[in-house]
Amino acid sequence: MTRFSAVIFDLDGTLVDSGRLVAQSAIDAFRHFALPVPTAAAVIAYMGIPIEVYFAKLAGPAFETIDPGALYADYRARFKVMVEAGELQAYEGIPEILAGLKEAGVLIGIATSKETRPAIHSCEHAGLAPYIDAYVGSDMVQAYKPAPDTALKCLEAFGLSAGPNICVVGDAEGDIAMGREAAATTCGVTWGAHDATRLSRQSPAFIAHTRGQLRDFLGLGAF
Repeated sequence: MTRFSAVIFDLDGTLVDSGRLVAQSAIDAFRHFALPVPTAAAVIAYMGIPIEVYFAKLAGPAFETIDPGALYADYRARFKVMVEAGELQAYEGIPEILAGLKEAGVLIGIATSKETRPAIHSCEHAGLAPYIDAYVGSDMVQAYKPAPDTALKCLEAFGLSAGPNICVVGDAEGDIAMGREAAATTCGVTWGAHDATRLSRQSPAFIAHTRGQLRDFLGLGAF
């Protein structure tokens, strides 16, 4: 039996295997705007914080020569095309984990650095939307991850208070820091942006290397 009243998940790199799509969309958008083209690894390393923060870091001084809003819109349009082409998939075992949580009466939230509408769109196309009770994207908070605001906004939607009966799950340091600052139990996963060494810097309660380990930590038992 799970000990959690709610589980708040990051989306990209945690529930959906989107690293390739994120990287390709960013690379193509940067090339379109004649910006220095980042490597896929450089883009993926920044996953977990909003593009409004890390695109400027990737572009360097050349970022001052373009319209940031146009760059963000171009990136999002490219990502949307790939999602609608069926290229975005949930990680194997994730739908079963979400179904198990729902069956146990656990509330499920998405706390993402994406804007809310694209996050909903991704979940719809990855087949995860039926399990999600609340979405909070970067457009709904003043302070992005690693600040606790995104997780706390989820709890507000649930009508719950912060505490160890809330679990925050994510693949990046910012997710774990967000959960810690929200007084939640935290769980890192290693199949996304950051490896166990990086996740360990934020002292999560647990690091899951497989979906089976995540399922066990959440108290759902074996597949």
